[in-house]
Amino acid sequence: MAEAAPDQVYVGAVAAITSFADGISSQGAPIVPPFEECKDAVAVLAEVKGVASNWINDVYPQLLEVPRTIVAQKEAVASGLATLISVAQQLEANPGDAQLGEQFSKAAKELGETVAPRVAEVHQLAAAVAGFAGAVNGGLGEACQRSCAEMGLREAALANQRAQDEAVLQSAREAFCPSESEEEAAEAALRSDGESIGQVTAFIEQMQGDVSLTQGAANGLAYATGKWQTLDAQAQAAIATLEKIQSDPVGSLAVDLAAAQQGWIVFTEGLESIVEQAAAAAI
Repeated sequence: MAEAAPDQVYVGAVAAITSFADGISSQGAPIVPPFEECKDAVAVLAEVKGVASNWINDVYPQLLEVPRTIVAQKEAVASGLATLISVAQQLEANPGDAQLGEQFSKAAKELGETVAPRVAEVHQLAAAVAGFAGAVNGGLGEACQRSCAEMGLREAALANQRAQDEAVLQSAREAFCPSESEEEAAEAALRSDGESIGQVTAFIEQMQGDVSLTQGAANGLAYATGKWQTLDAQAQAAIATLEKIQSDPVGSLAVDLAAAQQGWIVFTEGLESIVEQAAAAAI
């Protein structure tokens, strides 16, 4: 089977993370048996839900909005870069032309004011994705697994208690002088055992599902984090060029503006692919 194209890998990564967040957020509150292990598991579940909520309410909307915003300004920035290159070429041919120098500085300033907020958004989003990855990889899965193991011990202890209570009931029924009250007490104990075991088992199954969802999110985040770190590096390179131009208009003529233009094209193409894939796959 051929490897998925990079954009498809990104779509799959975001889908896995969103599946985690949606799956966790849609879970109802479990019935919590009165055991310490289960109370501890509730605290773990609350932490997992908090992390999932961060993706749904903060990170994921940014993943959709930031690329769209930048792509919408793609042509304006490209036009600004083309103007800057044209004026730079004229200024190289006429280095003493004050009017061209002023025009060059003005074009660089206007372009920087357009690009800088978008670069800041990309940087913030890259940090948000990395921060979310840190939260998911920072022990959520292990905490869920630990809760499952601890509740599993409680489940085993309850099963053992039920076996003992079954023996008590059997003994009461086989007594030479059966006691109705003893039988009723034993039956009540068995019912309580069964209810507790059912509740603990259901809680364990829910937490095991959370472990699986967390692992899927961690795998997706490895790719998504790298993707946005790359985009952030490209954006930082673009703004660094513009900042150099603004701080040193004359010296910046040596800057390869054509390379900066090509870098912006590569950067925006990466974002365009995200927008297109998001629309196609409804990520």
